[in-house]
Amino acid sequence: MNNSDKPARYQAMLLTFWEEQSQSSAQEPVWRFRVQELYTRQKYGFATFEELVAFLQSKMVKANAEPDQNEAEA
Repeated sequence: MNNSDKPARYQAMLLTFWEEQSQSSAQEPVWRFRVQELYTRQKYGFATFEELVAFLQSKMVKANAEPDQNEAEA
């Protein structure tokens, strides 16, 4: 595989989400989220969808700030 065949940047993560019932029947159930990085096995938990999206956006911003691996290998 040559450098042009490799993706410039990518993250491999497993997303798990589930519905939690509240203690009170008057409250709506809520969704919870967990992301696990496949290479490091690091896990991150999120109480809301908005927190999950903010985490993913921060990962993309960080990736954009780092030098491109393909350029570094050239």
